[in-house]
Amino acid sequence: MLRDHFISCPQLVNLNISTTFCETHGFVVLAPKLSNFSSSGIFPIRFGVCELQKVDIKLQDWAGVGGEQYYPPFISMLLGLGNYANNLTFDSKSIEVNNISFDDINNGFVCFWSAQRLLIVNRILVAMALSKISYLLVGLPSPFYKLTNVKLPRGYKESSIPEALRNYLLGGSPKASIVT
Repeated sequence: MLRDHFISCPQLVNLNISTTFCETHGFVVLAPKLSNFSSSGIFPIRFGVCELQKVDIKLQDWAGVGGEQYYPPFISMLLGLGNYANNLTFDSKSIEVNNISFDDINNGFVCFWSAQRLLIVNRILVAMALSKISYLLVGLPSPFYKLTNVKLPRGYKESSIPEALRNYLLGGSPKASIVT
């Protein structure tokens, strides 16, 4: 059962939500002046706003291989953003330190990665996330009616975007374009 966290703030302009993967909790944001939204993680979200000028999506806890439990919540998250986003950015530049350690889930040991290597891995995970859900989007109408552009991470080529994903992201807004 989904339990929502409510955020109600009439004067809120910028909002950043960072959380781990969450399928039992979602967010409901009631902020009429909100114009910039940044997310880190995969979670259901609904808005009570007119439009969002800028939406940045950073994936966190994306398992990459397998991880099909992430697909429906990720699509739900996109649906929640669809009616409001003007500029949608899939950005993987969240690593700003020289070194970072994390548990390598597949191998069960701690790895130390340079920020540059982890950034490349993060770009690949964003691309995988978008590509892996594309088959689920075939035939679904695009919820992105106000979209002007979709910005992909640096190094990710527009030509490698599956057609179903392109139609889903851009289909509701004929003037929208993809920026790399």
